[in-house]
Amino acid sequence: MAPYVQPIAIRFRDIDALDHVNHAVTLTYAETVRCDWFAAQGWGSMANLPFIIASAHVEYKAPILKTDPLELAMWTSKMGTKSWTFTYHVRNSSTGQVYATIETVQVGFDYKAKATMALDGPLRAKLEALTAPA
Repeated sequence: MAPYVQPIAIRFRDIDALDHVNHAVTLTYAETVRCDWFAAQGWGSMANLPFIIASAHVEYKAPILKTDPLELAMWTSKMGTKSWTFTYHVRNSSTGQVYATIETVQVGFDYKAKATMALDGPLRAKLEALTAPA
């Protein structure tokens, strides 16, 4: 399987006083793509997601203009027994220029038990199948 790629619409409210996408908005874009991928995997309600975010890191490469055709590519870059890392490229869908790279670390979490949980079964298989771009 290839990375998950999704177009992102840049909203007027995403633009800051410098006339480009505000730096903090890139994390919202990553969240949107992550939640959409889980919904496409059959998790349904976001209240059923089996993880909690442990960390997020962004490296900015170039400003994103309101007129840039934008997409995010997301893949699993590291797997542990209870956690995994998603890597994202915020990029121009026409040229492939990367505007930012993002990494988020998710930890398997059982909200009813209020405890971390091992990654196994279908979740692990789906995460392992979400591979980096060639």
